[in-house]
Amino acid sequence: MSEMIRMGAEAIPLVRAAAEGGSAVAQHTLGMIHAKEQNGTEALKWLSAAAAQGFADSQAWLGRLYYNRIDGFPKDRDLALQWLRIAAEQGHQRAQAILASALSSHGMYKESLKWALATAEVEVTSQVTLGFLYVEGVCVERNLQTALRWFTRAATESANMHHFVGYVQDLLGNPYAALRSYLLAAPTNLHSRKKITEACQNTNDLRALFIIGQLSPAAENARRVYEQSTERARRAALCWVALKAIPQRDVVRLIGQMVYAQRADPGDWGVVG
Repeated sequence: MSEMIRMGAEAIPLVRAAAEGGSAVAQHTLGMIHAKEQNGTEALKWLSAAAAQGFADSQAWLGRLYYNRIDGFPKDRDLALQWLRIAAEQGHQRAQAILASALSSHGMYKESLKWALATAEVEVTSQVTLGFLYVEGVCVERNLQTALRWFTRAATESANMHHFVGYVQDLLGNPYAALRSYLLAAPTNLHSRKKITEACQNTNDLRALFIIGQLSPAAENARRVYEQSTERARRAALCWVALKAIPQRDVVRLIGQMVYAQRADPGDWGVVG
């Protein structure tokens, strides 16, 4: 949002006067103020006024608001796609990326591919859209390595995207590489946390637990505990590190499952000791 939107209440009358005088920038700013306040009726009024003047930011936001719906904005896919297309045709890159994602979600893959390719160099959303198109093999030849490259690129901008890197690594048959990616996404991605929980519940896979432990901020402390403690305490230390990315409510149950499990010597992987 523009700096004007972050101004104090004393600036709003000036913005409103400019908007009523026909300024598309002011109309857009006033519309976004109302959108931020969840006042959909006023947001729709002013964003529509600016969009009618060809203001691409307003056209893009109308598309987003119709697609996601706030009060006063009934969810309307057709109107959302209409406004996103208008903005996209003007070269609005964010609108192009959102349009690509929305079209893909509704099975309009050919047009989705067009807009995703147009903005893939600059928009994470488009990189993710391309990743899924290559995973599914729609409008492009299925290619998991190409999908992995696009998801990996998206992950450089958003840690949450590491989940999709892990997803493709799983499809490629690389479970430990997938686990590393899920752990990177875990702080912000519920699905990644579930994947790590599943790995922790697999009491036969100590290597997976050590991958989690190595990537944990507490890994070095756990190493010292491991080297200086009894077998039972070593397992408890390992479990604690492994559970760093797991929601607190799962910790007690999983420790109970894992601490007493019989496991192979972790030194087999040259990770500890």
